[in-house]
Amino acid sequence: MGIRYEINNSGNGTWSSWSTNFVSPSSTRQVETKTQYSYRDISVTEIWGEWNEWSTTVYTQSSTRKIDTSWQMRIRDISGHYSNGYPGSRTITSTGSWSDWGGVGLVYCTMGVIWHDGTIWRFTDNETESRTVYRYQDLTRHSTTGEWSSWSDGYIAASETREVREQTLYRYRDSQATTTYYFYRWGNWSSWLDGATPSYYFSNDFDVQEQTLYRYRVRS
Repeated sequence: MGIRYEINNSGNGTWSSWSTNFVSPSSTRQVETKTQYSYRDISVTEIWGEWNEWSTTVYTQSSTRKIDTSWQMRIRDISGHYSNGYPGSRTITSTGSWSDWGGVGLVYCTMGVIWHDGTIWRFTDNETESRTVYRYQDLTRHSTTGEWSSWSDGYIAASETREVREQTLYRYRDSQATTTYYFYRWGNWSSWLDGATPSYYFSNDFDVQEQTLYRYRVRS
C-alpha cells in the first residue's frame, strides 16, 4: 500500500474583530481597514466689549471691530487791529496760550470785541482749533465645547461649529492550508516480460522488478 499527499489552500479563515491595533498584511494574511468618525459641537457666543478711551490714533474697522469718531476743540485769545480801516483785513499782534483740549463733541463759541481808539480800529477775539479722535469696540467670542459623540462609520464633515476626529480600524483573516492524503494498493505482479522495459513503466503508477534468467546447453 502506498501513500501520496497534496497540500491545498482551502480558502480564508474568518475575519477577526475590528481593532485600532495596526496589522500588517502578508502572503497568508489579508487585512482590511476602515475609518470611523466622532464629533463634538462648539457653541459660540459673541459679545461686544467696552469702548476704549478716545485717542488720535487711527484704527481700522473690521468684522470684529467697530470704530467711532468724534472731535475735540481748544481755544486761545487773540488781539490786533484792522488794516486800512474797518472792515479791512485783520492783523493779529498778540496770541494767548492754547487751552487744554475740550470734551469730546463739545463746541466752543467765540465772542469778539471791536473798538476805535481814536487812531485805528482794534479787536479782541478767540481762535479755535479742532482735531479728530477715535475709539474702538472689539467683538469677543466665547466658545463652549460639548462631549465627543460615539464612533461611527459614516463620514462627518467639520465646520466652524463642529470639531471632528477620526480613527483607523483594522481586521484580518489568515489563509488556511489543508493536506489531502491519497491511499492506493498495488495490484498483482504481471508475467515476466522479455526485452527492454518501456519508459512509462518507470512512473508513480508502476512498480517494476527485474530478474536475470539463465539457460545452458551441453556439448556432446
